Amino acid sequence: MLDIFCNVIDNFGDIGFSLRLARDLARHGITVCLYCDNFDALNKIETPSDRACPRLKTLPWPNDAGSYEPSEVVIEAFSCRLPKLVFGKARARGALFIELDYLTAEKFAEECHGLPSSSDGSESYFFFPGFTRKTGGLICEDSYRQMIARASPFDNEASEVNASLFCYETASLETVLNWLHKGRRKFNFDVYEGKPWKLVCGMFGKDCGFDGTIHDGSFSFRQVGMSDQEAYDQSLLSHGMNFVRGEDSIVRAMLSGRPFLWNIYPQDEDAHIAKLESFFNFAREACGAELSEPVRKLTLAYNGKGVPSGDPDDFIATWARMSSTLSKRLLSMTSLTENLISFIKSHGRDPAT
Repeated sequence: MLDIFCNVIDNFGDIGFSLRLARDLARHGITVCLYCDNFDALNKIETPSDRACPRLKTLPWPNDAGSYEPSEVVIEAFSCRLPKLVFGKARARGALFIELDYLTAEKFAEECHGLPSSSDGSESYFFFPGFTRKTGGLICEDSYRQMIARASPFDNEASEVNASLFCYETASLETVLNWLHKGRRKFNFDVYEGKPWKLVCGMFGKDCGFDGTIHDGSFSFRQVGMSDQEAYDQSLLSHGMNFVRGEDSIVRAMLSGRPFLWNIYPQDEDAHIAKLESFFNFAREACGAELSEPVRKLTLAYNGKGVPSGDPDDFIATWARMSSTLSKRLLSMTSLTENLISFIKSHGRDPAT
């Protein structure tokens, strides 16, 4: 057995990642207890098969030791901190603690991955998701690989593009749309409810309760409801282009091979911009500067740093090539789930028992 603790900060990003990991571990024959402090977010993305899975249990965050019975492996997702008594009970059990951190392409992820994380009497290690084989990798289930392989590639010549929009209110959406408007293509956006739809309504002077379709020249915007993760994966592959946010959705968009635009979670002192720059340093190595640099500039503009330039029609072909090249690179790696299981076994535990 194995416990995962998730303290939700980024709404769907934190719990989205944690749920995908728990689900994939269950597929590998491991019983997982997922403890979460925001069931409203969890319930929106959980699938019927999750609820029916005998190896996957979703439980409320324990504020005291109470009836909590620790497993021999405890994962603190995004280095969340457990209540003192809960931590003490797991430490007394002799649990292996894994501090599963945020996704980043910054060099410290490679340097710190797998290192001991503390000297408080527990056996505890850092585990970093990442884009290289020196990190823990990315969650990519066999089923998603098969979906990607079956999906039709992006059509560079299409005169009309169907896109999904999932962003924070910080996204400089209007800046990007004004630039895309200079091209010949028509864009149909499926906009997720909540912050994305509120942002679009604000751009066009609509009340956020407006439930119709917004048309503006070559753009149309339609509100869609939040979906479970299975439906979201299908949505990414059915749209030609995806505007995404946070950790869970950006990883799925990168793996999909479709053009993506990342609204990264905003942090104080522009720490999120440094993370974007680190990612594009990796993308330059993986895809070449000719493909990665134009996408880097557009992504920075979408996150409030600069203004897009150049011909959007020419750019879209470059965007599609970079996304496809990046996807192939990431799909060639061993998945985070498999790397995590190997790491646990290397420290003398077998979570499947």
